[in-house]
Amino acid sequence: MRMTRSWPWLFAGLFLAVGCARHPGIPRVAVIGFFQAQVFDDVLVGLLEELAASGYVDGKSIQVIVKDAGGDPTAAARISRQFAAGKVDAIVPMGTAAAQSAVKATQTIPVVFCAVTNPVGEGIVDSLVHPGGNRTGATDCWPYDKQAKLIRDLLPRARKVGIICDSNMMHSQFVLGKAKPALEKYRLESVPVPLAATDNILAAVRSLAGRMDALLVPADFAPPPAFDIINKAAIEQRIPLFTDNVGGLENGAIAGYIVNYKLVGRVTGRLLVKILKEKAYPGGLPVTVDSGSDLIINLGAARKQGVEIPAAVMAAAARVIR
Repeated sequence: MRMTRSWPWLFAGLFLAVGCARHPGIPRVAVIGFFQAQVFDDVLVGLLEELAASGYVDGKSIQVIVKDAGGDPTAAARISRQFAAGKVDAIVPMGTAAAQSAVKATQTIPVVFCAVTNPVGEGIVDSLVHPGGNRTGATDCWPYDKQAKLIRDLLPRARKVGIICDSNMMHSQFVLGKAKPALEKYRLESVPVPLAATDNILAAVRSLAGRMDALLVPADFAPPPAFDIINKAAIEQRIPLFTDNVGGLENGAIAGYIVNYKLVGRVTGRLLVKILKEKAYPGGLPVTVDSGSDLIINLGAARKQGVEIPAAVMAAAARVIR
């Protein structure tokens, strides 16, 4: 997730103090963001739109309380405890750290998390199908199957796909565990390419020439400076580059699916409505894994790499960079 700007809602009158007066007869929903980021802006927009579409208009038929933890786990825990003590009707934590704090703060108030990549591995739910207790939500897990199919559609002769990963991140194991079976489904072998911050990234990627038919670069493992280096080497060696990072797709990757965070918010809103309106048991509502994604194609980059984009793939793209 790339932090780009602060939430406009915090300065547009939506932000309300935890101790604010309750509006009689309408539910109160507490939203916790772990840090300020564009993705959370988009989630919040989708959430409010979905609530309004179901008859829950903020300030009229529902009270939405938004607080930002400023990237501080201690603050997230404190905010979660305050919301739990205030007996809100539901808590919507955005991001892994906020969700972990919320499920620790209450075992009774419904917790509908969103933008959590690995809720099972992070101890937030028991399983995706049966989350258990007061918890459910929507992940922002990358659509690995769609991405693997995209690589096969664009590179029909490809055999090996190198996956850039951070040798020091436990999250790498989660990503590799998801990518491997997705690629195998389309007869593609996944090859981990671990890079540490101190590695000579340019030399490491150059060494892949002739060994890899494509490179897959998850955004979490390649911040903009590193991605620029990877992209430079990939172009030199004519290794087609795929990523889930918008900036990377604008600057050299040929194609990729990105998570649509507004749709993540809308899915979260639908789960929340089931709980508030239909009195559904949170722990019995399966976690939504693929909330929605958009295909972006960089036609100019594809031409540089000698990759032809089929008409059917072009037609499916939400955005084409020329």
